[in-house]
Amino acid sequence: MQQRVSICRALIHDPPLLLMDEPFGALDAMTREELGMELLQLWSERRKTVVFVTHSIRRRSCWQTGSS
Repeated sequence: MQQRVSICRALIHDPPLLLMDEPFGALDAMTREELGMELLQLWSERRKTVVFVTHSIRRRSCWQTGSS
């Protein structure tokens, strides 16, 4: 829930650039997948530039291609 609130707080000001440093690092796999899908949906609707820092090779490749 705290991660969702943080993302909402970042989006409420409608920034042109969204910086995300390991936003899903502390989450369990199911919640991480759910939030990832929600963030992809928001990105596809709003077309914001997202700088996404992650150490997960799987997560990086998903974001590069825009798929999950």
